Amino acid sequence: MRGALAALAQRWRDDADVLRRNGHEHSADQLEERATELENAWRATAFEPLTIEQAAKESGYSESRLYSLVEKGAVENAGKRGAPCIRRADLPAKTGRARQLEAAAIRAGITQVANQAMSDSLRDHLATSLASCAIKDAGKHLGIGAGDE
Repeated sequence: MRGALAALAQRWRDDADVLRRNGHEHSADQLEERATELENAWRATAFEPLTIEQAAKESGYSESRLYSLVEKGAVENAGKRGAPCIRRADLPAKTGRARQLEAAAIRAGITQVANQAMSDSLRDHLATSLASCAIKDAGKHLGIGAGDE
């Protein structure tokens, strides 16, 4: 996984570490589960076999060029003989197309999974827990104890 999605999954794992250090074990576990779901969704999307027609739309290559690449073995056939498919992660990229491919994967449903994975109530709960942790950390840094006024 790479790019913005990898950064998001890592941020969720880092936030889970903060929550865990501050006694919010359940919230930390939920956040780590969401990070794992995001990574799994990315993998499922990246390794999804696309028909040659779909691959042409996402890669910018013509269908005939993609058929040729599969026939020559330059791109692995993820389908059957006579009905080739190309995994999204294996799509050839024209110069400048790598970012567009990642955007296509995102449009294919990864962001939807990320949004669905984080229900509003969980998002609110985690935000409150993280804010509480930040306040505790700031208090420790300033030398203010829990009972100090």
